[in-house]
Amino acid sequence: MPRRDQGLLRVLVFAVTVAMLPNSVLFPASRDIAAHLHVPISFIGLMISVYSVAYLVVTPVLGVISDRLGRKWILVVGLGLFSIGGLFPLVTHLQWLILGGRALMGAGSAGIMPTVLSIIGDEFEAGERRRQALAWISTAIAVAEAILPFFSGVIDSLSWMGVFLLYAAGFFAAAAALRIPQKKSAGGRILFADYVRGLGEVLRHKLLFATLVANVLFAMVYFGVSALLPLALVAHANGFWGGVLFLPLGVSWVLINAWLIRRAGVHHPLNYAVAAMFILAVGTAWLAFARTLVPLLFVSLLWGLGSGVLETVFSWVIGEEAPEAVRGVVNALFNASFILGFAIGAPLFLWLKDTINLTVAALVAALVMIAAGVVEWAFRKSASAPLR
Repeated sequence: MPRRDQGLLRVLVFAVTVAMLPNSVLFPASRDIAAHLHVPISFIGLMISVYSVAYLVVTPVLGVISDRLGRKWILVVGLGLFSIGGLFPLVTHLQWLILGGRALMGAGSAGIMPTVLSIIGDEFEAGERRRQALAWISTAIAVAEAILPFFSGVIDSLSWMGVFLLYAAGFFAAAAALRIPQKKSAGGRILFADYVRGLGEVLRHKLLFATLVANVLFAMVYFGVSALLPLALVAHANGFWGGVLFLPLGVSWVLINAWLIRRAGVHHPLNYAVAAMFILAVGTAWLAFARTLVPLLFVSLLWGLGSGVLETVFSWVIGEEAPEAVRGVVNALFNASFILGFAIGAPLFLWLKDTINLTVAALVAALVMIAAGVVEWAFRKSASAPLR
């Protein structure tokens, strides 16, 4: 990879790592945060919900703006707003202001991941170079998923305020993003019609539409399994072992992405995605009956392998199939689809666990994962030449 591309990719990886901070660092420290802010634990869930809603609302708007006015300043401003909103709990204990900060944070975050993916589409040549860049982004996500919760727990043991100080990393990422080249924009007025046009492209393009649907279903089950996994553990039911359960997920995700980086020129990546979905369905069904540490560690490992494949291959599909004129909108819809799945999945499967039992919740999740595999399998032949 040329030196220019390497430098750009390092900046984008930094930005993506920041984008993974919002919720992953809250979970390990939720009890201490609630105690120091004098709020119930449920308020932490509300903070996450407000962030997610703001992200969903703003993402399509920023996608349109990035297509019209360029990517660079959307990323820089998004990173700055992300940090400003995230630091609110350090200066106020007023709940409405904290939630306002989370909304600002969600709006800023909406300008990070979709814009990063669009910049890769703009700056990296289609084919192996672009796939390698996207695989590196997926690897950064995996490393962040593996390390950030543990890092947050260590910092929380020193000071709960340190957890929120992690959000200041957005300022440094914004400064680094100033080095990104500003591609000549399409210009013109920013119209709602641009978003409708992008949405129309997705609806007309069978593979793009199928991938967005599969991404929602995958995200639903991923966050559902993340919520259920620690609750399945009976013999070592405490926070430490609950955290240990996620280590195989993070490590295997990193390893599978390292493998995919070397196979960026593969001709049939969608076959890998379909196989990964059915493997994840098996792992989720296993969760319905596993109650001891070792089997659950294997479930976690399977989820890391499958998630790494899906995140990378889905990004390849979007990167190669999205029309350049509406690339920002399509990437925005792709990321919004994942957040939508997140917002639905964890509450849905926790509700099933509480109202029926964990076995039923996990089996329903496995069926949803099978449905995602069927959707992608049915439309995989709609890919354009680079993916076949």
